[in-house]
Amino acid sequence: MKYSVIIPFYNTEEYIEECINSVIQQNRDDVELILINDGSTDNSLLKCQKITEKYENKIIIDKPNTGSMDSWIQGVNASKGEYICFIDADDKIASNYFNIIDKYIDMQFDIIIYDYYKYYNNSIYGIKANSIEYGEINDLDLKEIRLDFFYNFEKISSYRWNKVFKSDFLKKNIEEVEVRCSSFEDHLIGFLNIINAKRIYYLNEKLYYYRMRKSSISHSYNNKVFGENRKIEANIIKIAKNNNYSDTGINNIKLHFLYQYARYYLKSKNKIKKDKKVCWEDISNIRGINKKIVLLLYKFNLKNVYIVINKIKNQNRNAYFN
Repeated sequence: MKYSVIIPFYNTEEYIEECINSVIQQNRDDVELILINDGSTDNSLLKCQKITEKYENKIIIDKPNTGSMDSWIQGVNASKGEYICFIDADDKIASNYFNIIDKYIDMQFDIIIYDYYKYYNNSIYGIKANSIEYGEINDLDLKEIRLDFFYNFEKISSYRWNKVFKSDFLKKNIEEVEVRCSSFEDHLIGFLNIINAKRIYYLNEKLYYYRMRKSSISHSYNNKVFGENRKIEANIIKIAKNNNYSDTGINNIKLHFLYQYARYYLKSKNKIKKDKKVCWEDISNIRGINKKIVLLLYKFNLKNVYIVINKIKNQNRNAYFN
């Protein structure tokens, strides 16, 4: 197999057929489908089995509901392809996906990144995934991306689904994953991939269709999110320390996760205090450190927040590595 396509799914019977067909209809005999049912309670599994009935290169894993991260890691471990890509079950890939990627496979990149479309009902628009230039990322830019990973996600996105990975590269990286969550998992594997990648190519093509829907996991907020935030943060800090991140770098990671915690809190609550309403839309356009400060002050003890912020502001942001 040249490609392993990993599609975890949970209660997505409305979308799973379109997703799978976006792979099957490309008529490739070197593409392996790995479908992981994460304990669906609807007809997603039956639909999946019917759609792929005549597709020979497939693996269907049926397991209890243990979350999306556990699902795609099981998919990675079961894969036999030279390269791995991911599709969320409510999304789809472009009709020329593999023909385009084929042109870059022989160059032995660890990661190939591409742009995507967002669509909702009848609306569709293209998204440039990263602020960096197209083409191979040079060593200096890659070093800067590593420095800025938790400070500026605009440089390079942490999403799994807009990338193709060399299989042995990705499998080695997930050995350092110690948690199983359904939130913030892309932060963890994205960080590992950027830390360990030797060669990355940013492709000027839109090859993925990302469906916007309010009921998806990424748009849902509950108390579980907060606990998973902390688990992912702990795993990332351990990885950062193993890679000689400085105290400045560690503090920026902590600040990023404080921001994420506060952001989810604000989205899941209409009020923090009886006399103080919080409107996410009012602060969503604030960038960088100011955005973090505004969000954090609503949630956390002011004294502790200022201690963290002042340490980071007074240190050299570029001194990540010892």
